[in-house]
Amino acid sequence: MKILFNLINLIPNFGIHSLQVAFLASEIAKSLNLDPKKAFLAGYLHDIGVLIPHENFVLDDINTTYLINHDIPSGNELTRLHTVIGSFIVNQFEFLRDISEIILKHHALPKFLDEGCENDIYANILSISEEISKYHFINDNVDYDDLFFPILSIKSRFFDFIFKATIDILKREFLIWALDDIKHGIINRKMLLDYLLGDDLDLKNENLVDEGILVSFIVDAKSKFTKDHSWRVATVARDMAKVAKLDQDSFFIAGLYHDVGKITTPFKILEKKES
Repeated sequence: MKILFNLINLIPNFGIHSLQVAFLASEIAKSLNLDPKKAFLAGYLHDIGVLIPHENFVLDDINTTYLINHDIPSGNELTRLHTVIGSFIVNQFEFLRDISEIILKHHALPKFLDEGCENDIYANILSISEEISKYHFINDNVDYDDLFFPILSIKSRFFDFIFKATIDILKREFLIWALDDIKHGIINRKMLLDYLLGDDLDLKNENLVDEGILVSFIVDAKSKFTKDHSWRVATVARDMAKVAKLDQDSFFIAGLYHDVGKITTPFKILEKKES
């Protein structure tokens, strides 16, 4: 999963939002005597369903407006399309299955949740963390009041004890400093190393294909002209390796990942017309 986690970190706007939500969720969880690492993982992957090319967009379209529109909860639905997709994705990885339900429900209002269910609590923590991240992300020189009053206006979206815990941690000056540092790319790498890339997330060969398929979907979503490109390259490479009596699995995996560097290439360059 190291490749996927670092890939998310490289996606402009999306990577910042994901890390802010992860950090906030971990701090709120810690204050409630819950597992901060579980909250961090769920927060970091909470919107991964947005990245899969199911809505005819390219990754360069993920700006602040796009993120905000996707983070509006529905008053009549437990889930949204990207939460269902995101839940399905993380459920494919055994060590992430515990957060699948959290991602599924992270846009649900309290009337759809049970405050006696731990995963529902985590889901509501993600919900309030997203709201704080949104307000911080689109504004400069944010202070406590800038975050408190918008959250207060939508207090009904959250369990009372989660709202209270969140307000308490917002009063800690270091928290807003940390959000600023994430926004400006100062501590992204350090946070990834501290929270995500520990020994328990060692990359295992049996996950390389599943993760590679997901990574290839994300990379190919950069452009409408590259849909399924990585999968086709991987399949052709595997077939050619078979003929050449080489390791088919290695060539298939290499094909899935071969364009991963394209994730940071601007859309205008990828689709630049020949002169």
